Amino acid sequence: MGKYRATYRVRVSDVDSAARIKLGSLLSIMQEAATDDAERIGVGRKRLMAMGLGWALSKLSLTIARLPRWGERITVETWPSRRTRISTEREFVVTAEDGSVLATARTLWVLFNLKERRIEKLEVLGEWPSILDLADESEFVRPAFSQEGENLTSDFGVRKDDIDLNGHVNNAVYITWAMEPLSLEFCMENEPTHIAIWFLSEVFPGERVESVCQTQEGQTRHLLRSGGTERARVAVAWRPSEKHST
Repeated sequence: MGKYRATYRVRVSDVDSAARIKLGSLLSIMQEAATDDAERIGVGRKRLMAMGLGWALSKLSLTIARLPRWGERITVETWPSRRTRISTEREFVVTAEDGSVLATARTLWVLFNLKERRIEKLEVLGEWPSILDLADESEFVRPAFSQEGENLTSDFGVRKDDIDLNGHVNNAVYITWAMEPLSLEFCMENEPTHIAIWFLSEVFPGERVESVCQTQEGQTRHLLRSGGTERARVAVAWRPSEKHST
């Protein structure tokens, strides 16, 4: 089997007030393509649910050349690449209608026992097709977060709409949470060029989340925690948006 490709139209509900695709929407589209490809190669939700298992995203490295706008049609190409005993990597390339690359990503996934809430070895699924071709050369690096310095913070409860089919908060929601302490002005005047996320532990219905952010020159660092426990770390590199770069 070759690489999986699917085309999507960026809807009005997918974009922010500058008509750029929201990061959570982009990750959701990528997740949709990954879900469809997993079904195609025999390791999708239907098979896993019968075994009491599910896929959980552990790490993400996303490089963005340009955020697509409202009304654009984008193509997501994805495929599984390298694999260990307990994790598998999945690659993504997002392109515009003219074939130009909008974004590339590497992701690392683990197999999760939904009842016991623990990681399973991949051998329970046997083999599946893979392509040893990396879409993005960046490495998975745990985002740093200093215990010193001034922080921006937001605090909020988990919404029912944040919960996915596996009974916990969907991975695409974390980036939205991470951005919450940043001002609207900052987000309108800047665009992300690279995003690194380490997902550390699950978040469930009824919990409250604290989103903590530190800003540096051209970068922001984010920490998500609940009940005193770190749930995710995020690092974002920024550049001035096209509207504000002249």
